[in-house]
Amino acid sequence: MIPCPKCGSPTDPNMATHNLCKNCSSEPSAREHKKRNIVFCGVCGRVRIGGKWQSNLSFDEFIQELQKQGNIVSRAKDRLVYEVIDSNKKTLIQYQLKKSLCMNCLIQKSDSYLFEVKIRVEGRAMNPREAMYLMDSIRRTCLESLDQDFVYRFSKNKEGIDVLISSKKLTEQIVSGLKQKFDGRLTQSFKLVSEKHDRTRVFKTTYSYRILNPSVGSVYRINNHLYEVVRVENGEVFLTAIKGREKMVFTKYELISMYKSNKVEVLTQHGSIL
Repeated sequence: MIPCPKCGSPTDPNMATHNLCKNCSSEPSAREHKKRNIVFCGVCGRVRIGGKWQSNLSFDEFIQELQKQGNIVSRAKDRLVYEVIDSNKKTLIQYQLKKSLCMNCLIQKSDSYLFEVKIRVEGRAMNPREAMYLMDSIRRTCLESLDQDFVYRFSKNKEGIDVLISSKKLTEQIVSGLKQKFDGRLTQSFKLVSEKHDRTRVFKTTYSYRILNPSVGSVYRINNHLYEVVRVENGEVFLTAIKGREKMVFTKYELISMYKSNKVEVLTQHGSIL
């Protein structure tokens, strides 16, 4: 019997364990040290893994996941040491904590949204009830799209509402929803906002959707003549010339098609779009 070189307990000589006793030889030893970086957003706390910001993983959640698999030995402002024990082997991993801004927070901070939807009611200003309905509808669309990575914000004005969005896919979903719910005219415009290092030009895309809902009292200009809507019934719109007695009848579909092709100019529009 010889004393264990670590704890002093008597043990049988064993070159394979460097003469360590049974208890000391079974303890895991720190044979491996690793260094890694954790990049996290200093505003929202999201973590970047593999060069991609994780929409469903915050820095605190990342730490909780580490604790499920091992022990956090020490933690400082700019680093933490994490210990993993596996197959009688102890691995110490030092994570260097690096604070940054994720793309979404950078967009919000600089107000650099690349997509915009402008919604107007043709011929008049949008009333508060209509604006609230439209914003609630867009919020529902956003809530149904949480699997996407995006940020957005509303910008109200006297004429209608504007929606600033970071995601092209979400923008197209919002526009599609408007076209399904309301008749109107859609236009699209582009504005050069920046140029990348490789000279790729970056454009901001604006969708303008003007809602038309033919209703009694509305005044339209058709072929340089003014007409007032006197009746809307069974999908047909009845108009009478303001000067003279000329009368015209269009289906709602025909009138909307003429409006979309700029053959009808709306001077005033009455009634609600809801």
